[in-house]
Amino acid sequence: MIDAHCHLQFKAFENDYDAVIKDAFANDVTAIINTGTQLSSSRSAVDFAQKYDNLYAIVGVHPHHADKIQHHPEVVEASEGVADVKQEPHNVDPDYWLHELEKHTKHPKVLAIGEIGMDYYSYQSNGIVEPKLQREIFVAQIELAHKAKLPLQIHNRQAGEDVIAVLKQNKHLLLNNPGMFHCFAGSKEVLIDALNLGFSIGFDGNSTRLPCRSLPNSHRLIGLSLKQMLRILLRFRIAENVMNRNMLHLLHASLQNVLASPMRNSWNRQTKMSILCLPS
Repeated sequence: MIDAHCHLQFKAFENDYDAVIKDAFANDVTAIINTGTQLSSSRSAVDFAQKYDNLYAIVGVHPHHADKIQHHPEVVEASEGVADVKQEPHNVDPDYWLHELEKHTKHPKVLAIGEIGMDYYSYQSNGIVEPKLQREIFVAQIELAHKAKLPLQIHNRQAGEDVIAVLKQNKHLLLNNPGMFHCFAGSKEVLIDALNLGFSIGFDGNSTRLPCRSLPNSHRLIGLSLKQMLRILLRFRIAENVMNRNMLHLLHASLQNVLASPMRNSWNRQTKMSILCLPS
């Protein structure tokens, strides 16, 4: 069992991440992939990967941070940790963040660029980041992934058509196995376009609804996304793997009518992506 998307470097885990990681590995989790959302959390994801065997990193800038990354690249939101003010450069080069990410792509345990994409949800902290700026940051990271020969982990929230448009415009930069859509949320048309581009699809609480039910098995990723799917049950804490081990049997049973074959763990070392995602 592989956790293909988590944020163990976030503030919620600052006091118990070590115990969570050890519990996961003691309960049938074979690998954990920790995902960055901005420069600082990407750096931390790499640090975690260096500290633990079978823990890997994905580095990138979430579209929610596109309005800060060029001029305040070390700014961190409260939920994601504490900013390292010593790292904040003077007279910031607008491409500083991109050069820093590129350094991380050379690390052998960095598996992809993400989570990147577009997001039209209005956040309390900064509303909706200007779409043109989101697109600029998104494309820069697609170009970086192409240069580093890494797949993408895509974030899309209420912006499916524009995400697909950017990916189609840059199709020549995508790998043959371009990566995954994390926690897919979109129309059937967006789903079909993503599949036609070669992406695997991560789905969560929407697993029994269309369009996810029409997915081919080879492009499915299964996940538990806490904030949206288990908010009440787990009180805003990301589900720990021990609990997920106990829940796996229930999840498996509930998906029998969706999946043509039992859930199985498969680690594709060529594309460096997992096809089973638990939890996150």
